[in-house]
Amino acid sequence: MKSILIAAFVLGLLLFGCASIDYADAKNQVNDTKNHSDSGVNASTAGKDAKYYGERAINKSNAGDDFGAMADYDEAIRLDPNYAYAYFKRGGAKRRLGDYYGALEDYNRAIMLNSSLAEAYAKRGGLRAVMGDYNGAMYDVNKAIELDPEYAIGYYNRGAMMAEFGYYEAAMSNLSEAIRLNSSFALAYNERSGVKLEQGDYGGGLADLNEAIRLDPKMFAAYINRGMLKTNMGDYEGAIADFDEAEKIEPNAAIVYIDRGRARHMAGDDEGAISEYSKAISIDPKLDLAYYNRGTDYYVLGKYDLAIADLSKAIELNPYYADAYHNRGDAKYKMGDYEGALADFDMAILLRPNYPYTYASRAEAKEKLGDTASAQADRAKAEELSQTDNAG
Repeated sequence: MKSILIAAFVLGLLLFGCASIDYADAKNQVNDTKNHSDSGVNASTAGKDAKYYGERAINKSNAGDDFGAMADYDEAIRLDPNYAYAYFKRGGAKRRLGDYYGALEDYNRAIMLNSSLAEAYAKRGGLRAVMGDYNGAMYDVNKAIELDPEYAIGYYNRGAMMAEFGYYEAAMSNLSEAIRLNSSFALAYNERSGVKLEQGDYGGGLADLNEAIRLDPKMFAAYINRGMLKTNMGDYEGAIADFDEAEKIEPNAAIVYIDRGRARHMAGDDEGAISEYSKAISIDPKLDLAYYNRGTDYYVLGKYDLAIADLSKAIELNPYYADAYHNRGDAKYKMGDYEGALADFDMAILLRPNYPYTYASRAEAKEKLGDTASAQADRAKAEELSQTDNAG
């Protein structure tokens, strides 16, 4: 019986609104303000103007202290309510701290005060994309480029959105222009690699990821994406090395262990893969993919009871998980529970009616239950779908 291949946990390549000149936006840097004794306004700063607080806030944000920066942006705006750039930068700090609506209000205010601020349009466009307002996002990035045709971030964000919509030629053009304007734009190389992969250019995608990591050796996303690509190219040792580097940067990111587990599975180390998935589950006990992958590896090792337990948990967390129903059906079949297997295959087909292997597996369960005619119909359907897949 055919079991589904271990699933990869895909890291989205869209890092809207991030750029080399404000790269802290792409990082989850929320630091404890207790380490910054100057995070408030006190007697030593009496008489300072709005520009002073605005510049000090920018320095704090660049150092990763967005909490401290917020106090200074607030004071700058109190002293000068028309300080557009302070609203713009405070919007960035709010976004990094997870206050998307507050950030959007600040970007709106900055643009109202200075309608020529290309940066504000670009960052608002990025935020709108993250919030699902793609029409508004596209308007903003187009406006940013109109105001400043040399603004690399505008092309980057527009390219990222084009990639999201599947317009890969347009995405490639925009991302390449961003790189032409800023040859050190590591995020643009990372994003463009994904476009190249969609176009089947694996060598080009790998080259872009190599360049992204050369420019920014701490870019978590680039290591994850390169590790996934190496896994798909059969370089499992290289993939594991990349995931090791990603772990050093973000040791509590479940994605590291999911993808490194997949690489170990593909390399034939199913016990090692199970250990990785267990780490992912300890970090995020509600991650259905971790249970699915671990359950599938238990199946490969013949531990069908453990496989069923994990696949059942994956289904509990995601009742529409067709692969999990299929694989649990396979495990139940192996344990002689043909009726249970049939029920799972029925559900898998209901959720995904064009997958030939589930029909083939269901045929075997029906055969065991004595339903020969229906089993033959499922085999014929499996053959029909397989031919369609091969023709496509």
